[in-house]
Amino acid sequence: MRRLLLGLATLLLLPLAAQASPHRHDFEPTDLDIDESGIFDIDLQFGLTRDGQAWRTPLPDFELDYGLTKWLEIDLDGTFSLASAARTAFPPNHFVSDNLWLSTKMGFLDAHDEDEGTTWALGLKQGPRLPASPGSHGVGYEVLGLAGWTPSFGQFVFNFGGFVDPGVYGQGRPTGVSLGLDATMPWPASPKMAWVAQVFGGWYPSGEPAELAVSAGVQFSPTPMLDLSVMGLGGSLAGGPAYGVLIGVSPMLRLMR
Repeated sequence: MRRLLLGLATLLLLPLAAQASPHRHDFEPTDLDIDESGIFDIDLQFGLTRDGQAWRTPLPDFELDYGLTKWLEIDLDGTFSLASAARTAFPPNHFVSDNLWLSTKMGFLDAHDEDEGTTWALGLKQGPRLPASPGSHGVGYEVLGLAGWTPSFGQFVFNFGGFVDPGVYGQGRPTGVSLGLDATMPWPASPKMAWVAQVFGGWYPSGEPAELAVSAGVQFSPTPMLDLSVMGLGGSLAGGPAYGVLIGVSPMLRLMR
């Protein structure tokens, strides 16, 4: 276990020492699942994407979650990537990084409708954004309200919120409003398989181009402690067309009982 944690720390911290240009804020909708107390959930995505700025290879896009209680977990989100130096350059050849988001995710309403067979839930994910992108300084903040609906055929979570990022020398503080939808729909013929999709967008009062994108694919859960996924991405990101493929690996480890 110690070697695994040290390996993860090395993976996350190594790109910080590399020379890179500032990387704009990445928003990805989240769900309302709260990990059990003592569960460490490692959500990693790798692949190849193209946005309005460059080709990127996430190394990885990550979300690390640790369950504290049945209604509270602590999360760390971030992205380290290889990127091309220009829009037309290929392959990606230098490191870029997004700022880190250290947050708590809380669930504070879980109402089940026996007649309709549905569940409604509310939650909140919020916390400081830490300067990990080269050229950034200070501490920002991000907050997301979460509203979930779980009918018999799936789970849908609407995300709405905003952020103020750490400052960028000579450019001020990026600010934005984020909206998104996270959807999971199990296959009736195979409970280990599910369709997964996300719709997400952002508007930036600080002047960056607005964004709107969709990702969709399939998820395979061979055990309750492991999810594997393949997703395609399409839309408009960073001021230009975006497309790509992402492969997800999400193991869960029980650190405490």
